[in-house]
Parts: sequence; structure tokens; C-alpha cells
Amino acid sequence: MVKATPAEATANQATTATTATEARPQKAPPSSLRKDDTVASACARLLEDCRWQIRSNEAPALVGTDPEGVHQLRVGVRRLRALLNTFSEVIASEPYEWLRTELRWLQQALGPARDADVFLHETLPPIREWVGPHISLEPIAAAAHDYQRHAYSQAHAALRGERYRTLMTRLETLPDDSFWRAEPHDPRLQPIAPFAVKQLKGRRRKLRKLGRRSAELNDQQLHELRIRGKKLRYAVEFFAPLFRRQATGRYLKEVKALQDCLGVYNDAAVGRQLVWELQQQALQPGPHQGVDSATSGQAAEGAAAGVKSAPSKGARRRRSPAQPAPEMLACAGGIVIGWQAAQAEIQLRHFTEVWQRLEQSAVFWKDKSLSVRA
Repeated sequence: MVKATPAEATANQATTATTATEARPQKAPPSSLRKDDTVASACARLLEDCRWQIRSNEAPALVGTDPEGVHQLRVGVRRLRALLNTFSEVIASEPYEWLRTELRWLQQALGPARDADVFLHETLPPIREWVGPHISLEPIAAAAHDYQRHAYSQAHAALRGERYRTLMTRLETLPDDSFWRAEPHDPRLQPIAPFAVKQLKGRRRKLRKLGRRSAELNDQQLHELRIRGKKLRYAVEFFAPLFRRQATGRYLKEVKALQDCLGVYNDAAVGRQLVWELQQQALQPGPHQGVDSATSGQAAEGAAAGVKSAPSKGARRRRSPAQPAPEMLACAGGIVIGWQAAQAEIQLRHFTEVWQRLEQSAVFWKDKSLSVRA
């Protein structure tokens, strides 16, 4: 029997995923980095870790019964984008820019499905419990379920499309000779440890530069702070095998706490944008015809950054009789937005404490324990 190539296996998995009911979402594997790696071999190992997570979640995302499928696939894409950024100084411009563009497209294509999942499975349940049986959130839930169905249809179309297959096929061939930047003194041959320390220092410096001004940060700056924290977190996870486990774990715990704190604020911004979109759709004639993944993804990013989207054309047209009344959606949506705003405010009150704990955490890469695991 001839064994399928990784690219062929990926294509076969995508076409048969809808019947693979036993497919389970997979989280990112532990970093496969080794202390004797060079910069090039380290990048190759980490690239394969990210590829594995993306491939492993294709089937669960296409089955669509577990929200973790789309979520973990997006995490894999996000980690791969972070990896490219981490190693950007040794990657040639053509593959770097092409991968940046394609991975951003894929993340946006899956974004609306993930936003709907978060809204339905994480945002609404505690609000329902809080308001009790006397106030109905069914109008906003029904509209969100309709949005979710169309968002998943478009996510599935992206995963079954030629653009995605081309992306995965090329990823399977990387890194090849054309992947690396040509340098007189090839940095790829350098040991990974000094490179890792340089990257960790740089990401921490950028995070601290913005975080120290926490009292005066606006929505957009808080969104940027969250992104910088995420880049530091992924870098710590990538390079973790080079350092003592306990020291790395303590620092990573505080970075995650910062992300969790700012994540609630980000969820409130994205939820507010989604409620607005659902209300606009209720004003349009006919059933919801689909989600523009690029526009929706950009809108969600804009919402998190405090940027308001312009109303879509036709927003004042008459709604379909089958759609929830706009006033019912407005009432339910107002409850949701108020709840999330309160939760975000609570988290922001704890931000100073969370930030101070991170600032006081020992910087493990300065320790003499480099390349020694406990």
C-alpha cells in the first residue's frame, strides 16, 4: 500500500470529516523544542507543532458539533501567525508575507463561527440564570442561532475550498531552502537559546511599555495590550523546554491571568458588535443570507479596538415576518450588553493587581538555569 503524503492526508481528512463523528478537538501539543536545536531546526519543529494542531482540528471543525473544533483550529492558526512573527528576522520576505496574508484570511473566515459559539455557549447561559424565567432572551438567542448556522456554512466552505488546500499543501513543504532569509552570517546555524532570550526580552519590553500606562489606556490601547500579552505567552510556550519548568510555569500563569482579565473586556466588545449586527439583520428584508467573514472579522477586531462600524445599506428596510421584532431584539440585546459591560468593568478593576503580579514575577530567562529542566 502506498502511504499518502501529509498534504494528501490533509485533503482526505477535509473531504471525509463530515462523517468522522468521533473526531475530537485537539489543543496545542507541548513544544517539541530541544535544547540542542539551532534557530532553523527550532523553527521547523515549532512549525510542525502548529501544523499538527490545525490539521487535527479540521475534522472536528467540519463536523461542527463541538465548538472547540473551530476554536482550537483558530488557536492553531493564531499560534502559527505568532511563530512567524517570532522568527520573522530569519524568514525570507516572500513566504513570510504570503503566509501572513493567507493565515489572516483563514482566521477571519473562521471568526464569525467562533464569535457565535462564544455568544451562545458562554455569554448567554449566565445571563439567562441571572434574569430568571420572567425575562426572555429567546429573540436574541434565535437570531444568534441563525447567524451561527450561516457562519458555520461559510467556515466549512473555506475549509473545503481551494485556497485552504493550497495553504496547507505549501505548509507541508516548509521550511525549504527558499523559506530562509539569505544572510552573510547565517543566523539559522546559531543555537536557539540566545535567540529565544532575545525574543522573550523584546516581547516583554513591548508589553511593559504599554502596560505601565494602564490607568490612561483607552479601548484600542487595551486591545493592543491584550495582543502583546498573547504574543509573549506564545513565545514563552514555544521556548519553554529551554528553561526550568517551575520558573517558566509561574511566569506563564501570570501572563495568562493578564490575558483572562483583558479577554473579558474583549468579549464584551465583540458581543456588543454581534448584538448590533443581529439587530441590523432584523431590519433587513428576507432571511439572513450569510456572513461576510472578512467584514465580520474586521468588525470584531474593530469592536475590540473601540472602532465603530458604519451601518450597512438597507438597514432601514422592512423586516421579514419570520424575523424577531426589532424592539424585542433591542430589549434582549440591551440586557446582554449591560451584563457584559458590568463584567468587563469588574475585570478592569482587578487589572492593576494582575499587572503588578506580572511585573513582580521573576524573569525566568535571566536565570542561570537556561537549558536546564527541573
